Amino acid sequence: MLGAILVASRPQPPASEGTRPSPQIARENVKQALQDLRESQTAKDHGPRHRYIHIVAPAALVAAVVGFLILFPGAPQSLSPQLIGSWETPARKYADRTLQLSGSEIAFEQSSQNDFASYPITGVTSQRNADGSLIYVVTYDNDGVAHQFSFIHQPVANTITLKNQPQVIWQKIRNEKSETSPEFPISNF
Repeated sequence: MLGAILVASRPQPPASEGTRPSPQIARENVKQALQDLRESQTAKDHGPRHRYIHIVAPAALVAAVVGFLILFPGAPQSLSPQLIGSWETPARKYADRTLQLSGSEIAFEQSSQNDFASYPITGVTSQRNADGSLIYVVTYDNDGVAHQFSFIHQPVANTITLKNQPQVIWQKIRNEKSETSPEFPISNF
């Protein structure tokens, strides 16, 4: 019956009434109909799978990227405990100055008389370099105006350099307060 339907559905060369198509034409029609049926069945078999692949593959890729970022986060978005404390440089130009960082404030010593300018930190962004160093941008508030302080931290050497003065290396001052209390208030210096 299927063969009759397939043959009937295929266009046939004109035949005189009451005559049947030649066996060769009938075989060609059946052969073509079976080939068309196989192709349409193959398209049906692969159609939904292809649609799922187009949906599932990108979703899996997004999930993999998100998972990677969760398992291997980039640079930290706050100051590392290694940065908390007072920093000085042997550079003569800055011999009487220090930089002080806490989890909530940044302070700059203006002179050897311990004249500090202290500001609340409003944001920290950082980016890890290929060499393992971290570029920090500390945003702080100065009378309602946002300012940014950028520096590069070398975790292995535990030194920092200001982004605009890479030749001046700042080293952490070793003292009890900065080593034992990473969240000390700057006003206690």
